[in-house]
Amino acid sequence: MSFDLDDESVLFEEPSDPGRRRRRGEHTGFWARLLLSLFVIGLAALVILVTVRNLGGEAPEVPPETPSLMEARFTPVIPTFTPGPTATPPEAFPVATATAPPARVPEALAVGVMAEVSAGGTGLNLREGPGLTFQVVELLPDGTRLEVADGPEEVDGYTWWRVRRLDTGREGWVAGEFLRPVPP
Repeated sequence: MSFDLDDESVLFEEPSDPGRRRRRGEHTGFWARLLLSLFVIGLAALVILVTVRNLGGEAPEVPPETPSLMEARFTPVIPTFTPGPTATPPEAFPVATATAPPARVPEALAVGVMAEVSAGGTGLNLREGPGLTFQVVELLPDGTRLEVADGPEEVDGYTWWRVRRLDTGREGWVAGEFLRPVPP
């Protein structure tokens, strides 16, 4: 091996090729090219592996709401207030209250008495006057509440009462046999 000191770079000769002179950094380029080639080949192999793996089947599903270890470890805990025992109010003395006596059902129809239609489901004709010859104004269904306004009058074998509907205020005459007194 010989050195030429006139040149700025250090030169040397290889024993296998005594006539050829090389610079000192030429072997570094060989190793760099070799490492770069191996890196590219490895990268290509990785791309091929990932592609084949994705073509071979579907990726495993991850549950959508699985918390990670970090999330589970650092989830804040919010304290809640739990009320303690409450004071029980002292027992109050019983207070006598005035209760209205139960409404008394009238025994018979009379002027001012409340009544309800009870015709066995067929309804009751409300007429313009007392008797079967008067025009029917309305058919009253069973359960219709009425107030007796006038009467009684005996016509055509029935006892007729002039009544007023509590819900509409319409007035007319009905046969008393199909009414029953109710509490007000």
